[in-house]
Amino acid sequence: MAYTSKAPTAEQRKLVQTMAAAGIQSEAICLVMGVSGKTLRKHYRAELDTSLIRANAMVASSLYMKAIKGNVVAQIFWLKTRAGWKEPERIQVQHSGAIGHYDLSKLSTDEIKQIVAILEPASAAGPAQG
Repeated sequence: MAYTSKAPTAEQRKLVQTMAAAGIQSEAICLVMGVSGKTLRKHYRAELDTSLIRANAMVASSLYMKAIKGNVVAQIFWLKTRAGWKEPERIQVQHSGAIGHYDLSKLSTDEIKQIVAILEPASAAGPAQG
């Protein structure tokens, strides 16, 4: 006697669509649905092919609406991933010079004044990034 398959219900189609959209592997979907891979592909081809696309579209739409409404994090994410924006390159400052520890207590007042005069312009420019 030949087996006659039943057409999937709307509830079954929704379940397969939800699982596929969430990234559940087809083998696991087969276990939940109680069908073989061949049967799954035969009866749920549209759900398997389109559910991830639909899920991505819904998330993208939600992200877009949040960005439009002023969510700064959503705006930054959108601009970096969709508009090609990127962070500016950091400028690295490297120092080469004498290495060691100096005992400033052995310097004269005039020598300390000379050091302060040298360091003041750099101090006025702000802290170095590194």
